[in-house]
Amino acid sequence: SHAIATITIPCTMKNFKRIFLVGAFSLAMIPFATQTHAAARSNAGIDYLFRNPTLGRLTAGVYAGRIDRDISQNGINNKMTSTRGYGYVGIDAARWVNIYGVLGVNESRLRNTPKSEAEPLFGLGVSFNLLNHFIREPTPMEDVIRVNADLRVLSTKAEFPFQQDSLTWEEYTAAIRISLVNFPTGDKRYRPEAIALYGGPIFSYIDSDDIEATQEFGATGGLEIFFYDSVSFDVNLEYYESLSLFGGLNFRF
Repeated sequence: SHAIATITIPCTMKNFKRIFLVGAFSLAMIPFATQTHAAARSNAGIDYLFRNPTLGRLTAGVYAGRIDRDISQNGINNKMTSTRGYGYVGIDAARWVNIYGVLGVNESRLRNTPKSEAEPLFGLGVSFNLLNHFIREPTPMEDVIRVNADLRVLSTKAEFPFQQDSLTWEEYTAAIRISLVNFPTGDKRYRPEAIALYGGPIFSYIDSDDIEATQEFGATGGLEIFFYDSVSFDVNLEYYESLSLFGGLNFRF
């Protein structure tokens, strides 16, 4: 018989942060090491529209919406509803990697408590184009199947009126989105350039000394409409224990 050696890594939050950040950094560095391109130029939705994108390497956008999470606070179950508005600016590290920063505001409310004051929301993320496959080409009604991955870290806090304690937390989110993109035919003055339906799994871990999420795995989906070559409108849904909704505009320069 042969003895098998095993190594056990404690599942602490510090190890989770290290794995999350090292994984994101390693994936972002792949194109520099291999000098290959997995799919389109960046994770911006506009790349659905071009075979050989000629636009610049900057992306930007604004989003607003509400996210509901079931949490545990001091061993007691509660619900936290956060209203957020934020903008992002990203730059392509390679044709299939986009690194972006997030800055905005966050207001939160716990069950049976007043709404918190508006507090800064900030973070970093990296997006990857994993697959870009044309179903029919070059017919006018061609469709595209696309697979994207996104890793993001957001940080914020909540201070409630008439309460001395405040909540501070970070959200570590990873998502995979499978999109079906359709190019409508007809006069483009009256039709969008393209319409994308997407969905996939999502994972969100809340790191905090004050609260923890009771459900970390969920689903995400939505609809993105491309009005012009460089402008799209996105409606995004996320579901953990209840439904969350965000809407936003994306730009590419």
